Amino acid sequence: MNDHSAPQPGLSRPTIALLAFALLYPLMMSVFFPTPFTDLREHINWGLNFPFYTWKHPPLQSWAAGIVALTGARDAWGYMIAGQALNILGGYYVWRAAREFISTEAGRMAIVLLAGSIFFIAALPTILLNADQVLFPLWAAIFYYALAALMKDHWRDWVLLGVFMGLALLAKYFSLLIIAGLLVAALWHVEFRKTFLNPKFYVAGIVGGIFAATNAVPMLLHPEFLHYPLSIVHPEATILDRLISQGVLVWSLVLYLLPAIVMLAIIAWRREGVTFVTPEGSARRFIITATIAILILTAGVVAGVGIIYAERYSHPIFAVTILALLSVTTITPLAREGVVRVAVIVWVVATLGSVGYALTVVNEPLREPAPAAADFLRERWAQKYTCGPAFIIGEKRPAHAVALYYPGVIGLSRNDFSFAQWVDRDRLDRLGLIVIGTPQGAADMEFAGEFATRTATESISLPYRRTWSNQRHTYTYYFLPPRDCAR
Repeated sequence: MNDHSAPQPGLSRPTIALLAFALLYPLMMSVFFPTPFTDLREHINWGLNFPFYTWKHPPLQSWAAGIVALTGARDAWGYMIAGQALNILGGYYVWRAAREFISTEAGRMAIVLLAGSIFFIAALPTILLNADQVLFPLWAAIFYYALAALMKDHWRDWVLLGVFMGLALLAKYFSLLIIAGLLVAALWHVEFRKTFLNPKFYVAGIVGGIFAATNAVPMLLHPEFLHYPLSIVHPEATILDRLISQGVLVWSLVLYLLPAIVMLAIIAWRREGVTFVTPEGSARRFIITATIAILILTAGVVAGVGIIYAERYSHPIFAVTILALLSVTTITPLAREGVVRVAVIVWVVATLGSVGYALTVVNEPLREPAPAAADFLRERWAQKYTCGPAFIIGEKRPAHAVALYYPGVIGLSRNDFSFAQWVDRDRLDRLGLIVIGTPQGAADMEFAGEFATRTATESISLPYRRTWSNQRHTYTYYFLPPRDCAR
């Protein structure tokens, strides 16, 4: 007699449905919310200049956004596809690490944990192509190639480990923590200490250093650009502030693993296919030690320097914690299918809730009427001048958003205008500029008399994009006329 209770080979229908939700949900949201979010619009404007350093962040995420922008994409859906491609790449490395160094079933469960994480997928519209989202596949790749290099000692794995470490440092200095955590784990386990006598280990470090140097060297040559990274450090933070950040760190890890972790706990409590085990084998022990080291180092840095921790900072750590969870559990195929079914139900509820939210809540940044504002300003400018403008500057959100839809123009925030190396003052004088803001951000439109020939400030009110709401978004603006091309 056949056992119909056992999962059949291949992907079950609930698993296919789960993967479909995980892949398609962000694209559905980009239909309702088409305007790139704050961080993304900033990175697009920066990335179109392909900088080797910025006044604020390492440049990798700006390069990624700029490359997508070169295709002509401006609305969020184009960047959503790129972001999902990064998630798929990260999922591939998590699956590979789990399958090769834990078990075949762990590889399948890793994909379920990723696809079943509502927060991991649903956060994409607001963290799309920022440092944390870009780091997810990079940290997953680092962890995989570190394990492969230690266990197999192939040149390819060592070199690729160096490449991905360098790329991670080009995205966020936070990546020093995963490198440190891996080194601690290698030192902790006797069988891996010989790694420090292996020439391939140092070649990996050199390769990573070469990649990272493309940002580090310009930063050292322009030390004033360390001002922003240092501004997120708060040595004056109270003990309560530091404890709250520790709580957010812990909560964020639970949030990423919901709802799967809850379902696994219930199944384990019922003794229905999940058991917690002592990690056996060098790879599993290394995964656990490295994960613990990364979390302790992260908690120590956050508490030590007073960083205000946000849930999205754990986006890259999610890849590591999945592998750690799978290293200390044994999950049967039946239990996995139970998690899949619960995750699908949660996704159905989340999707219906999201559609309801989209139909009733405007969410101003994601529906800002930037294309209509760009069309209006382009028409007004053309009525007065035959060339320009060089830039659109002013309040950060509207300047970066409207410039996306104004061909040939870069958007600049106040700090971009003051610090960014791509601001050409001579071009500004020749071609003029548009200064834009909102009634709430009028201070960001004032430049201490620097623009003496400016026009009078005017305003325009436009409906939000793709909503039934009658709310309107108000922009205020003025022009700095070009030097020699007035009509």
